[in-house]
Amino acid sequence: MDSERIQRMIFRLLDEAEEAVFALDWQTVGNRARAVLAFEPDDQDAVAFLTAAGRGLATEGAATVPAPPRPSRPKVEPEQVSPPVDAVTSHPAPSAGKEPATPESSVRSTAQPELELDDSTPPQPVPEAEVDAGEYALQAPTVEDQRRQLVLSKVLARQGVFYFRLGRYDTAREILIESLSVFRDVGALEETSFCLNNLGQVAQVLGAYEEAKQFLEEGLEASRDTGDPSRIALSLHNLGIVTFHSSGEYAEAKVLYEESLSIRRKVGDLAGMAFTLNNLGNVAVVLGALDEARRLFRESSDIFEQVGNRWGSATCLNNLACISYELGDYAESIDQHQESLAICRELGDQGGIANSLIGQGDVACAQEEFAGSMNHYREGLKVSSEINAISLVMFALAGLGTVLAKSGEKEKAAELLVIAVHHPAAEREARETAEALLKELEPELSPQFLERIKESGSERSLDRVVDEVLNTLRG
Repeated sequence: MDSERIQRMIFRLLDEAEEAVFALDWQTVGNRARAVLAFEPDDQDAVAFLTAAGRGLATEGAATVPAPPRPSRPKVEPEQVSPPVDAVTSHPAPSAGKEPATPESSVRSTAQPELELDDSTPPQPVPEAEVDAGEYALQAPTVEDQRRQLVLSKVLARQGVFYFRLGRYDTAREILIESLSVFRDVGALEETSFCLNNLGQVAQVLGAYEEAKQFLEEGLEASRDTGDPSRIALSLHNLGIVTFHSSGEYAEAKVLYEESLSIRRKVGDLAGMAFTLNNLGNVAVVLGALDEARRLFRESSDIFEQVGNRWGSATCLNNLACISYELGDYAESIDQHQESLAICRELGDQGGIANSLIGQGDVACAQEEFAGSMNHYREGLKVSSEINAISLVMFALAGLGTVLAKSGEKEKAAELLVIAVHHPAAEREARETAEALLKELEPELSPQFLERIKESGSERSLDRVVDEVLNTLRG
């Protein structure tokens, strides 16, 4: 039996191989795996990592090289996983007047899902062929050992998370569901928890809130079954996000976040603490405790900088920008949004890009710079629609409706606001803002017009609405 020192080294090498997968650094994956095999020739984790590295390097080496042939495989049955969603991310929009639309703050702040990724380096675009290679590795007839199949599925699942971070939500969902079916079959609780947590976040971004809650509640149960405090804290945190954004049950979301934070403080999980502190800041925002929210966002930001998580830093900057906006410090808000936007562009985070653009639209609208505001909202709408982030689309439409209303184009404004009010993927903040503004406009619109746009709004596809807005509205 290897000494304790050798075992520790093997564990470290395998951890480094797994981290390298996230950055698609296949050379490092292969080197770490070979080092393990020098000590443990039969280590199946190392064998699987080495196999994946070989395919990854082959894919990088020649873009024209086709992926390996894909053996036929039965589709995942509906009873094994949740059915596909047809719906998308989060955002509040500006109020039309000086007073907030509801007693709660109108600040748009961003929740942070946890994807268990290393954010210190920007993600690189992943070739489609690479997914095929991962799937082929999973299906290959030579992969008979159950443990080896499990490790290959782990690699594929983390590739799904990587696609999430690139804003390719449908692809992420497909890959995670495929991996989940394997983990359920073999009773791998930790990996089942991993997939369910991330699938919950994908569903939330896609605006499928009931499905998201179902994934995350099941994920919390799986996490509790593992007995791993860190996994339990992660599940509580992500369930808090969906509770906060889908139903607006802020008190319940706060309880979930605080339980998660308590566990993370005990186990010394700095990065996890930063995520949860950020989301507790969101709760403080909607309760109108802006000073407390700013303190929490800054504490979260400091930790993200300490651990080198630039994605988290970008999100905190966006949230601090929302606080500055609410306090009327528009110059500071713009600076913070633009700094966040620059980081998101570097990381390839399309959701973050859309979020920052819409935030800049809010600030310009508040300053009655309607042309600039319109351009920011349109660009944010374009990005969010391209990645199918429907909840972000709703915030962009609510923002555009606000600009149109302030510009005197009340009928056009009402047409967009009706969609944000009634679409099932609209988060509470966007829905209530649009509702309040629509109510202000109703006395100036004919009952026949209001009835017509409500009927047509339910019949028009969202894609058609977005196309019309992008083709007709100009700053």
